[in-house]
Amino acid sequence: LRGAAHRVAAPSRHGVACPPPRAWFRPPSRAASRAQTSGTRASLGGEFATSPWVVPTWDVRVLFDGECPLCVREVNFLRAKDNGRGRLDLVDIASPAYDPGVNRGIDFVTAMGTIHGIKKDGTVLTGVPVFDAAYSAVGLGWVYAFTKNETAAKVAGTMYDFWAARRLQVTGRPSLTQVLEARSRREAANGATACAAEAKTDAKKEKQETRKPGVASDDEFDAFLARNVTRQITVVDARNPDFFVEPDDERFGGQEGSAPIGDCGTEKRPNAINAPFDRATKSLPTESITKKTNGDLTSPIITHCGGGGRGLAAKIFLEGKGYTNVVNGGGPAV
Repeated sequence: LRGAAHRVAAPSRHGVACPPPRAWFRPPSRAASRAQTSGTRASLGGEFATSPWVVPTWDVRVLFDGECPLCVREVNFLRAKDNGRGRLDLVDIASPAYDPGVNRGIDFVTAMGTIHGIKKDGTVLTGVPVFDAAYSAVGLGWVYAFTKNETAAKVAGTMYDFWAARRLQVTGRPSLTQVLEARSRREAANGATACAAEAKTDAKKEKQETRKPGVASDDEFDAFLARNVTRQITVVDARNPDFFVEPDDERFGGQEGSAPIGDCGTEKRPNAINAPFDRATKSLPTESITKKTNGDLTSPIITHCGGGGRGLAAKIFLEGKGYTNVVNGGGPAV
């Protein structure tokens, strides 16, 4: 039934930004994991102070994992069916801006255990009832009408719980504990004294001022890496190995340079692809990029050239092709 519903809508190319959750999230206990069963709860407690509930304009809020490719696909479908009507509020729990306090106290770890939703009256839903509410909100309630039957609902809930417990493994991601540990280490490595932080800020500002427009700042680049920490990042090198056409590319891209173009696809740069940007046609070859990303338009991509000009042009070109998770890294010159 869900397959039929998905076939009716044109595929959406609007991706979802998937930044990482905060480092203070901790792995759930075994008892907590067992407690995360499908159903409905009036509210959630926990260590997070919850804001007074204000009746929203939307019908259902869905808390989804923006780092899960299958979850993102489902969310894109629901967003397309909502079609700007505002009946759904789709919230990425992996975003650093995610606040449990305004989401009935649902922290990242709890939300990762099973999908959560919040109804207009503040009631918290978990598991299959979330899909039922979301699909009903966009006019597809018939898809989950079978869950009105108690036996069918129980079977569906069991199947979903089985999937939810294994989705990280199925989608090729590390375990939740490993993800949280990696983020904790990353957060710890960013610690600094007030003086050091101030000096670092000044250095960043000076560095950013020398960059070409459109090149990601250090903060933007760090955020991009953080939100894609569990995914394979593809690097698109837009420089031209024909130095007669692009003489400046030889400075860094020649074999004696600091970032040889010839290293793309080798053990030195296994995730890098050389896709020369054509200034005349304002395009670059996409066959190798499509192959490397398996056609996933949400795949994280870093574009670059020598200083960032063609890197930006490559980013704009790829976004025009539907890629939604692209950042311009600049190049060896910056």
